[in-house]
Amino acid sequence: MTDRSVPQHFRAFDAWRFVAALAVMVFHFSAYDMEGLASLRFLAHRMQQVIDLFFILSGFVIMTAYSDKVRSLSDYRNFLVRRLARIYPLHLLTLGFFVCLALAGLAGIVPVGNWQRYDFSTLPAQLLLVHAWGVMPELTFNYVSWSISAEWMAYLLFPCIALMNRKAGLWGLALAFGFAAMAVEALTQVGFIPEERWIESATYGAFRALPSFVLGCGCAVVVTRYRLPVTSLLPGLVAFVATCLVMLPAPPAYVILAGFGLAMVLTASAELNNPDCSRIFRHFELMGRASFGIYMLHPVFASFFMALVWEHFLKASGLVNFYLYMAIVGVLVIAGAVISMWLIETPLRDLINRRFAPAQSQAPEPRQAVPAMATVEKVQPVDAA
Repeated sequence: MTDRSVPQHFRAFDAWRFVAALAVMVFHFSAYDMEGLASLRFLAHRMQQVIDLFFILSGFVIMTAYSDKVRSLSDYRNFLVRRLARIYPLHLLTLGFFVCLALAGLAGIVPVGNWQRYDFSTLPAQLLLVHAWGVMPELTFNYVSWSISAEWMAYLLFPCIALMNRKAGLWGLALAFGFAAMAVEALTQVGFIPEERWIESATYGAFRALPSFVLGCGCAVVVTRYRLPVTSLLPGLVAFVATCLVMLPAPPAYVILAGFGLAMVLTASAELNNPDCSRIFRHFELMGRASFGIYMLHPVFASFFMALVWEHFLKASGLVNFYLYMAIVGVLVIAGAVISMWLIETPLRDLINRRFAPAQSQAPEPRQAVPAMATVEKVQPVDAA
């Protein structure tokens, strides 16, 4: 993007990523306390569309980093390598964990229920990152990985989106958004997407993510070319909170997307116009970088600490408050995510990039947007080891 210089790291977005990852983790952990507050479960169900903010964020950071850098097949190849290097190692690691868990269950070593989650026939789709493309009826293995499958479709289509921006600017992106929205609406109307509201779909999450991803690309263009005269993060925060409140009565999807798009444009514009306004978030950088690990690893921790330790030992004893225990496990997840980032994700990403993406073709690596949480209808508590 050449109109104005735009940094690829927004400190406020680090906080968004971290808070979102925590929200996803709490949402899934709370499924182990079905006798708890009904109002909390209702709120979690209604607020699940907050995840589409992060498909928007993904479009924003990818457009910011790569809009002028994917012009040839070689550029395209290197772009895909770099995106795979970011998301695939941890996906493969967590998938392998749940495969081993299923094998241990088959061998009678550990108790495993809900066997439809461990459908080995879905492994090819999982390995190819197409498992959220409508090829299977249920979420399997590491259920949260549906969102990186959705992201993968968006990455594959990104050169077309970038080309439309270069040829027609915002009008081209508006056309791309309209096409993606009409496609997902049509798929819902004919029953191809089984959910009544496409914004709640996970097994067809790739189609759900496209309008949001394109919208995020458009937000990046708006911030770059028509930066709003905002110098405070407050307007963006107000827009974000207002959008969350509007979600409670389950409005049309486009109301939610518009609210989050506005929040993103206001926040990014404020940080570009007045970098000091986001100094309060400077301590969130590490947590923002670890948020992808928090998101991908918390089902692994849940399979032991929740499905086994809590369900089979602590729950009946009444010795430990569930929410205190959940907080302790949450701290362990965060620590595990930081360790994973240092020892697994970053070294493997750098190795893959050095081996398969020539340095002269590399763009600075954008922060990974937090993938989305799975829907209430599709997610059950992770079965125990």
